[in-house]
Amino acid sequence: PATSVIGLVILIAGVMGIVFSDTIGKNLTNHSNYEAVDEEENEDDTRKNAADASLYWRGVVWASLVGIFGGSILAPTHYVPLESQGFAILPSFGIGTITLAPALFLIHIWWTKVTPPLNMDKAFFPGLLSGLIWNVSNVMSLIAIPVIGYSVAYPLLQGAVLVSGLWGIFVFKEISKQSTIMAFWCGSAVLIIGAVTLALSQ
Repeated sequence: PATSVIGLVILIAGVMGIVFSDTIGKNLTNHSNYEAVDEEENEDDTRKNAADASLYWRGVVWASLVGIFGGSILAPTHYVPLESQGFAILPSFGIGTITLAPALFLIHIWWTKVTPPLNMDKAFFPGLLSGLIWNVSNVMSLIAIPVIGYSVAYPLLQGAVLVSGLWGIFVFKEISKQSTIMAFWCGSAVLIIGAVTLALSQ
């Protein structure tokens, strides 16, 4: 148990390092490349940074909720008899998905009073492909959990953060600053160490 806890803590630290790699990279850059600016420019930057920070932390809150709900997706299967776990829950899982997704879309419209353009000609096939990939991930988790247990399998699935970061760096070029990339790789190394420790704890 102690090794599992240590592995989990290391893994979480790695995930946080990846998630906040941009902030860490900016702080490193600011400390190494400090330049004096006049007072008026500094005030404008402060106001802009405050607005950006507010938006940023709102995003962090929503993303954290994704982690809470995402990490709990398969928790209800713990109460299903062993012989009914795995692929047997896929039909009901699909019904839950296809029922709630349109409902959430309508709730979003009601809450924001804005109907987003669907752009089906451009968004349909990329969205369909994303859904297929996501469901393959769910199927793999359904296979893994009965074998190694929920407490080990789902934390290891957080390696998805590493994969998404690699897409951002090498494919979409969303991350280009060397300081941010360095912070990302450091966080990735910590995450891998945590994942290995967690896997070896069983």
